[in-house]
Amino acid sequence: NKVSLKVECKYDTHAVLADAMQVNQLLLNLRSNALQAMQNQERPGVIEIRLEEHTQGEAHGDLRPGRYACLTVRDNGSGMDVATRSRIFEPFFTTKPVGAGTGLGLSVVHGIVLAHEASIQVESARGEGSRFRIYFPALETQVADLVVTTLGVTPVHGKGKHILYVDDEESLILLMKRLLVRQGYRFSGYTDARDAVAAVRA
Repeated sequence: NKVSLKVECKYDTHAVLADAMQVNQLLLNLRSNALQAMQNQERPGVIEIRLEEHTQGEAHGDLRPGRYACLTVRDNGSGMDVATRSRIFEPFFTTKPVGAGTGLGLSVVHGIVLAHEASIQVESARGEGSRFRIYFPALETQVADLVVTTLGVTPVHGKGKHILYVDDEESLILLMKRLLVRQGYRFSGYTDARDAVAAVRA
């Protein structure tokens, strides 16, 4: 089925202190999770990513008062019931069939959130999709000039390095290829682990 990606980043959002590679990993895992939640549904899939500033007046759960950069990833997929939602960050917990996933994606997301002293909130219901909001604490110092001068720079993280990616979902391989090639990596994707091993040996 067709899946569209909508991205809206407000560039006046408060700056944060974060590891760019870890935030990339967080986004990759959330997008991968969203794609899987929309497979086999009749309506067109939509993934929305939004970055905006947020000011918290009173403490709410583990979200303390203060300024934040709020990163939201939302999909219109199958959604989750309460029981599933309460366990999604547990390592190796998965609702997928045996062999279709490790159950580590969202636990990795949770670990990255904790490492950045951020907060994550999840809203989801069966048939209504899911929305993940991550609140990164804003820096107190002004770094607007630095942000503006780096926005237009083309990422060159890969610099020709070669990544081999294995997944049983063709759609995820295509997504990873598009994202990693943009970062300057060479990419080889396989749906069969035996083919991947043969490629490495060759």
